[in-house]
Amino acid sequence: RAIAFFVFVLSFLMLILLSTYKASVEEKFKEAPAAGSQERGEVSCMGIINEIILDYKFWRFMIFSFVIVGSKMVFSLLFFMIPKMITQQDGENAPFGLYVSIAPLLIIFFLLFLAPVQAKYPPYDLILIGTTIATFGPIPMFFGMNMIDFFLFIIIVSFAEALYAPMINVFTFNFTKEGREGTFLTLTAAPVYFTMALTGIMGGYLLENYYPAVEDSTHKRQPQYIWLTIIVCSGASTLTLFLGKDYFNVKEDVPAERSQ
Repeated sequence: RAIAFFVFVLSFLMLILLSTYKASVEEKFKEAPAAGSQERGEVSCMGIINEIILDYKFWRFMIFSFVIVGSKMVFSLLFFMIPKMITQQDGENAPFGLYVSIAPLLIIFFLLFLAPVQAKYPPYDLILIGTTIATFGPIPMFFGMNMIDFFLFIIIVSFAEALYAPMINVFTFNFTKEGREGTFLTLTAAPVYFTMALTGIMGGYLLENYYPAVEDSTHKRQPQYIWLTIIVCSGASTLTLFLGKDYFNVKEDVPAERSQ
């Protein structure tokens, strides 16, 4: 009930903020319409969808989005599996909320120091480095299920997430078509939900078979298989991204008159 009340209060405050918004403020920041914007604005919804679907860059990014799911699952499984495993390890009164809350705070901290690096180096290179670090994140968990190993795992995964996750948004704009950025980003959000679904399926299977609440003759706690599975999935994604660097790293089209 306390959680529901807290969510209600936040939602009510957001409604108050939205009710005070004035659309007239946007007029001060509007830019002059670019050439051809009128023609693009007159295209129907189906025309916009057909235009994006027929764009080869869109399909390349869709493939990229599904390939990187393996690496993104490392961070997703942190929130899905760690609370359950801590509860089963240390009891119902274990402070699993503390473990989970540390990750977002660490990401904010790391972002402050990684901003200069992210501004200097190409997004795709940072994505490769970040996914590689995330792949090796579960390694401390092979040495035991204790507080120190949990913290090391969270620190490594949080650093990797802070390094490459913002670069995915930057890298997305290499695929977008002028005037279709909003529609493109909306459609490419689908793999995010695919990650959530896959995380639930895989996490549930791994917990049930390799870290059950009650051990028996057929189901014993073998967390090393959980971490190995996560490493293999993330490693496969990272290797595919590395081998497909020339395919995914699309360069902007150069006009014919400029190339001559």
